[in-house]
Amino acid sequence: MPDDAVDGVPRNDTLNAVSPNNPVSLGHASGHAGYFNGAALAAAGIDDDTLDPAGGTIVRAPDGRATGLMRETAQRLLSEVIGIYQGRLTPEEMEQIDRERVILAADEALRHGITSFQDAGTSFEGIDFFRKLEEEGNLPVRLYVMVRRESNEVMDVALPAYKMLPEGNDFLTVRSIKRQIDGALGAHGAWLLEPYEDLTETAGLVLESVEDIERTAEIAAKHGFQVNTHAIGDRGVREVLDLYERAWATAEVDGADLRWRIEHSQHIDPADVPRFGALGVVAAIQAIHGSSDGPWIPSRLGEERAKATSQPWRDLFNTGALVTNGTDVPVEPIDAIASYYASVSRMMVNGEKFYPEHAMTREEALQTYTHQQCDCGL
Repeated sequence: MPDDAVDGVPRNDTLNAVSPNNPVSLGHASGHAGYFNGAALAAAGIDDDTLDPAGGTIVRAPDGRATGLMRETAQRLLSEVIGIYQGRLTPEEMEQIDRERVILAADEALRHGITSFQDAGTSFEGIDFFRKLEEEGNLPVRLYVMVRRESNEVMDVALPAYKMLPEGNDFLTVRSIKRQIDGALGAHGAWLLEPYEDLTETAGLVLESVEDIERTAEIAAKHGFQVNTHAIGDRGVREVLDLYERAWATAEVDGADLRWRIEHSQHIDPADVPRFGALGVVAAIQAIHGSSDGPWIPSRLGEERAKATSQPWRDLFNTGALVTNGTDVPVEPIDAIASYYASVSRMMVNGEKFYPEHAMTREEALQTYTHQQCDCGL
């Protein structure tokens, strides 16, 4: 690690030396941060005076210069210039690229025995493309697609036309919406009840407002859609549970029948654990995150808070919660066997076990990967 690293991340000086004139955009595996060279920042008009956007951070050196690391929504400051580049391609060229992406992704899934895949966020335009492929017989794996990055106003009008329930040998199902209330713990973006142990000036980031997600929830209840909200920090989890309850009350529906989910559910305050089972909210976890993240989680939260809140699967089971499992690819490898092993072992990459009292039995792990994922025609 360079001595002048900021927040544990190198500055973009060496990247600038390699590519001083051509903009370079590197995406963090988690999707919660991006890394850009000076030419990319200049193309987007980002300088010492550019303010942090809501829900994001332009990481800066002590002298105020941007280091190249853009957390969470700050990445969107580059979206326009990236879009200008992509706009040089013809619609035919873009479709060919998208078709190649589908083939490559499907080959990777099938190579690991994955025949059904949950796509956690696609626009209506993307769903139209998937529908075209399905009609052609060119969808190689079954997709369960969540609507994402569409406004509440647009969704309220368009959702009925995009609701696709599984029938027979269908390869495309659409009946859910993805939202995201906070970021990732590694990037100090998860929304916590108390500040970070190693960055005490922040308790995380709010990526999408509670009010906007709550309005989405009301629209989803109206149209019979599932809501799947990303929440990693204990504050984020609590806020989502609260807004789900309020939305159900507004719509006058029984929320337990809707199978709404909290994606990741990684850090849960003990007071909120029983609420999952009581409300019928699904904890959609990725067990393998404990293997990769476990060694450094105490540095973010402190040992006491990490032990009390981190991936408390046993407590969720004991209080009647429905727990589902996945890999969160491409953040983690698509290999379901690796995630299954992490579920029953809680083994970390450093050879130690991550609070093993919460390990699943082999049968529980299999259930989280199979029948508890059932769409059940809702």
